[in-house]
Amino acid sequence: MTTALMSFPQSEQLEDASKRIFAACLIQRMLPNYLLFCEAFDAGDARVAKAIVDVVWEKITLPQAAVNMAAQLDKLEAITPNVDDFDGFGVFPASDFCVALGELLENFDAFNDDMLIALSHISSEGITALLDVQGEDLDQLSMHPLWQEEAFFQREVYNRLYDMQLAAADRRAQLKSLREYSRNDGVSNLGISLD
Repeated sequence: MTTALMSFPQSEQLEDASKRIFAACLIQRMLPNYLLFCEAFDAGDARVAKAIVDVVWEKITLPQAAVNMAAQLDKLEAITPNVDDFDGFGVFPASDFCVALGELLENFDAFNDDMLIALSHISSEGITALLDVQGEDLDQLSMHPLWQEEAFFQREVYNRLYDMQLAAADRRAQLKSLREYSRNDGVSNLGISLD
């Protein structure tokens, strides 16, 4: 069973810039998973993770900004947890965040449909993994509130990006709105927050 909520026909409707924005929205929403890992395991580096996400949004908002993505990728690799070094489920969503962010950093200028669908899958598969660990019936996955929230989130971001492509709206204001929406009041795709 595939858990990617983004399909090829949908992804193909998005411009390259919109694909990167969609990915950044997913990553922004997954960030609390990494931050909670840092707090719970006293590992990683929350400050660096937030700074890298900020750099991604800066590059999206100001495409002409000079950003060394390779340097950002090196910083990310230095704070990426090895799942074999930790005992506890929390390392897996933290790792997922790092994998998704790394995929965007490494392929920023050539981010394509396959990559976007892979990131959609990483985000939604994290929910499946959490529910499996909790002993939930995965045959009823589509009925679970976390899954429904994720599906709604991805659909809403897609719709906003598609509309943004059609409208001559203030791009910077639209991006600010999308990032704020993706922050989701600090609640991640897994329904967790630091509060």
